[in-house]
Amino acid sequence: MTHEGALFLTLKVLYVGIILGAVAMSSPPYFPIEISRCLASLDNTIFKYGSMILSALVALLCFRNRIALLFCLSMFFIIFFDDTNHFYLHMVGVALLAVTIALRAHQTKRYHPLVLSAFLYLIRLPLKVLAVWLLEDQSIGNWASYSLEVMQTGVVKNQVTLNIFSFCGILQWACFVAASVIF
Repeated sequence: MTHEGALFLTLKVLYVGIILGAVAMSSPPYFPIEISRCLASLDNTIFKYGSMILSALVALLCFRNRIALLFCLSMFFIIFFDDTNHFYLHMVGVALLAVTIALRAHQTKRYHPLVLSAFLYLIRLPLKVLAVWLLEDQSIGNWASYSLEVMQTGVVKNQVTLNIFSFCGILQWACFVAASVIF
């Protein structure tokens, strides 16, 4: 295994450990749910700040490898800034992660997991819009705020909506696994 391969394997293990630890300690309103919702429902600030400091230290160690550095920075934003209180900063992390995955896919010439990961991530949006619009009698313009409310509380008018949201949570986890193959 090359030095770069060992670096990315270490990063993968580190962040999978952080995310699984957060899931184990979180209290989301329903499960499976999106990764960021698990992190947002995490009350353990020591874990959150510890993860942030660990991410910053690992990023400093990875400064020579730009893709690894981008990966660490994206995970820092995703873990530390939840999508409820700091939506735009959280989405900066998501965008950085998307760029990182695309750069790594180009570097390794592994494009199939990239396409699959992007598809799994993006298909969630129309599923949620349709569920909110058709099953919850919400307007198309109101889907984002209503979806966030459902993800925070787990309260819906129609149980099928919650099942669709849970399925979207599974899709995000599958997206995460597909993207991890690139690294």
